[in-house]
Amino acid sequence: MSLIKNSKCKLCKVRRQQRFCLRKGRDICWECCNNIRYDRKCPEECKYSLKGGSGMDISKTNADSLTEYRGLIKNLMDLWMRMPEPELGGGIPEELARTEAGKKEVINYFKRYNLKSIYNINYIKKKLELQALETVPEPQSYEDIASSYLRLILAGDIEASIDHICNGDEVRQDEEWRADFISQKKNDIILKKMNEFKLVASALSEDKREALVFFDVNGKYDLSLKLVQQGETWQVESHYNGKMEVVNGENEAMGHIAVLLSKNELSQAEDLLVKYLSIYPDSADLHYYQGVTSALKGKGKQAKKSFLRSVRLDPGFGEALYNYGLQLHVEGELEKAAVYYERLLAIEPDNVKALNNMAAIKIDLQDYKSAEVYLKRCEELEPDFEPLQANIKRLKKNK
Repeated sequence: MSLIKNSKCKLCKVRRQQRFCLRKGRDICWECCNNIRYDRKCPEECKYSLKGGSGMDISKTNADSLTEYRGLIKNLMDLWMRMPEPELGGGIPEELARTEAGKKEVINYFKRYNLKSIYNINYIKKKLELQALETVPEPQSYEDIASSYLRLILAGDIEASIDHICNGDEVRQDEEWRADFISQKKNDIILKKMNEFKLVASALSEDKREALVFFDVNGKYDLSLKLVQQGETWQVESHYNGKMEVVNGENEAMGHIAVLLSKNELSQAEDLLVKYLSIYPDSADLHYYQGVTSALKGKGKQAKKSFLRSVRLDPGFGEALYNYGLQLHVEGELEKAAVYYERLLAIEPDNVKALNNMAAIKIDLQDYKSAEVYLKRCEELEPDFEPLQANIKRLKKNK
């Protein structure tokens, strides 16, 4: 993929330029490139020129996204439909399709081929109204899902966009998680300003299980979505306010925060977290660090909010589960705290802190039998754990 610049295409003056056109001598966007190169007259040395093939066939070319490639194929199909086709006796498909007899002729032409090998054959079927042509729907690509996700948010239907995220079922089932998701999207620094978006480019991992899709928002903001394949479908895992390459900087950002926390430089960490979270709003680790920082500064309400978001973004994040449970516990929401401790114990059954806190909750709820079970397990794992001894004394006193 070529270097993507922020300035406008020199032809349409609307979309973002992506490449230098040898034919026009200007920086252009992929859509203008498609509108030029489909006539097969571009210089051979251009990597985006169409090499080999004829009609709808291409032996070799390049595209920065599936959407770009699909657009190119549509242009070639439009051209094919308007030109005489030797295998149709020199007839023009577009004209033939105006009669039922002509439609049958075009359908019989396609029946000679493996329709699965003709990319986006449904476009021709729709254009020429060939209802009798038997085709199969094309599966939604990662770009289709990414675009659908943003369209729903743009339309204000954030609730429906939950269907496109990785743990959407869990988010829907938990009212607190659902409310947090909706609040986060409504207040995102770019999403809340979004009036339009255009897909610029995408990239697929080597194992073809992960993808990044890059969008231009309002003609001036960068936004990228990371998607993962789950079964036969693609789901949005996280979004980044920046070009695709910013994804690689997330670990470095976490390292900076970890160093500041280790030095107890809380104010610096707090300020830097605001900056990093504006770029990595779906980073469970950065929200966790924000929770830790807030807790250390005595900002319990902010800590609780950050730990909740961290858990929602990564339901298997043990430290976030524990700390959110602890915030609930401290505030006296015992039953809710127990839910999160139990979630943690389902992942880490030997987590002594969670076991001991569950015992404390059971004592408070006067469920002494259950408290004994948790305390016994704690004692087996870490008999010298100081908070354990305090709970043993509490149990003996209250029993």
